[in-house]
Amino acid sequence: MALISAAAGVLLTVLVAAFSAHGGYGRSAPRTPPPDAPAPGYPALDESRLPQKGQCVVLNRVCVHQDVLVTHDWAYSFANPHRQPLPVLPEVPGWNFPAPIEANADALNGKMPGYRMYLRVASSNEPTSALEQPVFSNRTLPFLVSCEFPFNMGEFFQHAVQGVEALQLDASVTLVVLLPMGLALAPFHRLLLMPYSRHAVISSAELGERGCDDGSGKERPVPWSAEPSQPHCFERLVTCVPNSGPTRLMAASAARVVAALAERRLLPLSAAAASLRWGGGGGAQRGALSGALAEPKRGDPTEPTDLDADPRDNTTLRVLIETRHGPVRNIKNVEELLAACAEQNEKGFSAGPFRRLACAATSFSGSGGRVDEEQFLANVAAVRSAHVLAVLHGAGAVNAWFMRQESSAVVEIRPCRFGSHYAAWPDKYAAEQHEHNGDAIRFLAYNIEDPAQCMEGDFEAGIHNKTIDKHDVKPDHANYARDQHVKIRPAQFVRFLRHVGSLLLDKAAYQARREEGRLHAYALDQGLLFAPLGVRDVDEYRASHARDVVKV
Repeated sequence: MALISAAAGVLLTVLVAAFSAHGGYGRSAPRTPPPDAPAPGYPALDESRLPQKGQCVVLNRVCVHQDVLVTHDWAYSFANPHRQPLPVLPEVPGWNFPAPIEANADALNGKMPGYRMYLRVASSNEPTSALEQPVFSNRTLPFLVSCEFPFNMGEFFQHAVQGVEALQLDASVTLVVLLPMGLALAPFHRLLLMPYSRHAVISSAELGERGCDDGSGKERPVPWSAEPSQPHCFERLVTCVPNSGPTRLMAASAARVVAALAERRLLPLSAAAASLRWGGGGGAQRGALSGALAEPKRGDPTEPTDLDADPRDNTTLRVLIETRHGPVRNIKNVEELLAACAEQNEKGFSAGPFRRLACAATSFSGSGGRVDEEQFLANVAAVRSAHVLAVLHGAGAVNAWFMRQESSAVVEIRPCRFGSHYAAWPDKYAAEQHEHNGDAIRFLAYNIEDPAQCMEGDFEAGIHNKTIDKHDVKPDHANYARDQHVKIRPAQFVRFLRHVGSLLLDKAAYQARREEGRLHAYALDQGLLFAPLGVRDVDEYRASHARDVVKV
């Protein structure tokens, strides 16, 4: 009996060893061990730089099939009597479906549930030959990036891109954006992450694609891997919420993106950027453009691109005004603002070194709110041709990061009560980010507190006129305040532009005004109040601080 038990033990040991050697169920082709010091083409990974506390999980000997990760790691195998429980993978904790309504849908009820890829152990009934006979690539290291609200460019830039910037990953790593439900990348995902990998940036759905036979029995190569054919199994795979990067890296990251676009000759030429209809100088040219640029053109790859070439004339203050579409946060009188700029220029304009004023209007998105690659590149070129970018609070303000640093400003327009009563919300975004980045792009808030200049957003108006069911919209007054449309008094806006221009190229004066609490403006019915951010009650503040209103 003892002999039988001993024989059984030996047999079990042999079986376990064989299972481990072959990576689980099915057979595994011999693998080349990664060298101690990674050779060219073998991505390195410094695990000590990864966020702790479960934000990142490193998996060994894993295959990817559609939205499923299949591990052949002996540590998790059912044949291992000491197997470990499968790790909990990072997820997309909250997101909004990218609905084509020309506005972010976060004011609507129906936030999508959290999403993560499914992880299971390899089985004896795998659906493809690639999983039945896995060949584990050590030349391809997928790094899955996860963040909340991945279809909001502002959130993605702040969290995912900054996290990757902080990790300083090997450029041989393949960056994969974790997106729910097989959704495709938005162009900004690829373009913002492009500088951080020599391979194509892909979605999690693309990583899990079954592949395509090239006619010779082998699968076609893919642009996200150095392998001669599409790999499905990897020696290592990382899935991560790289949210450890501080917002102090945003200016550096934006500069890296612009440099990468210029290096690849993707940005339109400066001449195309200059084709924005700048009013002033030669008289007013009315009408916002349908796109950011008139007939944007890619750079000629045979001609050198001067990244530092500045098309702006620093005697003419160029102000670019964002026009929005859709149901919320529109400037309803952009034409009036353009005309007021041109009129002021004809009368005479003076602000710091600027002696002329030119304004233009542009939309950062196309029909349905979509920003395709051409539009994204045109947006970058457009903001780099302006001194001042005026935007309503929202993801459009992210375009300010691509402006020319140390000589540009972003003006964030906030509807009634959003910059005062609910200021804690907007103040933690652009204002804080730009200050953390050393004011490389100057930030100024234009808080509208005159009810005559604000009107309900379409969601709130629809509830009141019963064309929208109140249960479809979040009952949140902060959302209602943020999503108001505005009709800005042109004279007040032009007066504020003089204030911006006087400080734009004098960083010390700009920072001194902020310290004095006289940097930002509150637009009232009788004029402008210059005060700090977050004045919750404007009337009480004026009384307690004896601040005068600039009559406009």
